[in-house]
Order: sequence, then structure tokens, then C-alpha cells
Amino acid sequence: MKSPVGDREQQILAETPFAPFGELKFSLTYSPKEGHLSVRIIKADNLMKGSELRECNSFVKVILVTNQVAKQHTHIVKATKTPVFDKRLLFRGVTVPDLSIANLKMKVYTKTSSTISLNSKRTLLGEVTLPLADFSLSFGNEIKMWRKLQDRSMVGSLPAFIRIPAFYLW
Repeated sequence: MKSPVGDREQQILAETPFAPFGELKFSLTYSPKEGHLSVRIIKADNLMKGSELRECNSFVKVILVTNQVAKQHTHIVKATKTPVFDKRLLFRGVTVPDLSIANLKMKVYTKTSSTISLNSKRTLLGEVTLPLADFSLSFGNEIKMWRKLQDRSMVGSLPAFIRIPAFYLW
């Protein structure tokens, strides 16, 4: 079976600085005619890096935030730190003006239970947040990318060690 990740992509991934929470490969496609945003979750890599556990049972929850909130998720991939999802999630009713204000969140979870289902206890491994205005999606082209998962406490904020106390702000 051919790997969904090419040799050059593996080389680029290997050369990138350490990503303690793992990486996520996905693609975005927007169809202006139908008003559909397609998010394809391809795979994750290096999940739970440094953990004593050799494998995890993971899934990705995708949240599209415009004037409304829409949520979808992939299936659970069991017993691996490098899950291949290859799942296309379709968000309907997304207009071109929605793209200018939309944020896309992709949260990677692992399930920790003897019986694994979507109702089992889940642990957030990391997430990616993208403002869709940063991408040229209105032309119908597919944009593939790798993104490092961020710790939830770091997303959208400065790390604690570089925050400036209020009394230093004049």
C-alpha cells in the first residue's frame, strides 16, 4: 500500500523543528458555486511524542466558526501515533463573505478507555487554528498543508514566559 505522504514531504517534516504535540496534514477546498467548504483530514504524525505510551486512539474534531458554529469529526484510528484518517468533511452553506471572517479549528484527541467509542474519555493532544481569510479559497483550488499542533493554552495567546505584566504597559 502506497503511503499518502510522499518522500519529499517526509523529508520536509523530518527537517522541521521539534513539534512536541505532533503535526496534522490536511487540505482545504472551497466551491463558491455550491457554497461548500471541504476540509480533508489526511493524517497526523508524531502524536504523543515523548510519551511512554507506544500508541494512541485518535480522532480529529473540526470546528468552523463564522456567524454560526458547525462541528464535525473523523472516525477513531486505533493503536497508532501516526493515524491516517483520509476523511473529507463538508461544511455546507458557507458564503464567500463568510470566508473573510471564518476561523477553522482542528482539535486532535485521543481516547483513553477499555471500550473505545466517541463517548469514551478523551484527552486533547493539540490543535490548529486557522483564519480562513489568510488563504485564497474562493477559486476552488485545493490547498494542502502540514501544521504543528499547538497546546490549547498557547493557541491565540502569547506564551506565559513572554507575557507583559499590566503594570509595565503605559
